[in-house]
Amino acid sequence: MRAFNRKPATYADLMSVPETMVAELIAGELIASPRPALEHSQASSILAMDLGSPFDRGGPGAGQAAGGSVTSQSPLGSRRAGP
Repeated sequence: MRAFNRKPATYADLMSVPETMVAELIAGELIASPRPALEHSQASSILAMDLGSPFDRGGPGAGQAAGGSVTSQSPLGSRRAGP
């Protein structure tokens, strides 16, 4: 394997990457890849919702409206805030 003596990438290099690409500077190396397609973004969002924590969907511990006040449940018991 041959070693190359490249100079580190700069902020100017990063800014020269086309808008259709996602780019990062990591340890002086410019990493660029195509932006994800719309279908990929939608699938990623759906997976995040399906696999997310139960707290994200009103599961145990999430605040829930009860008669105008907020009830919160936790392993330590329930709390009620409000009038």
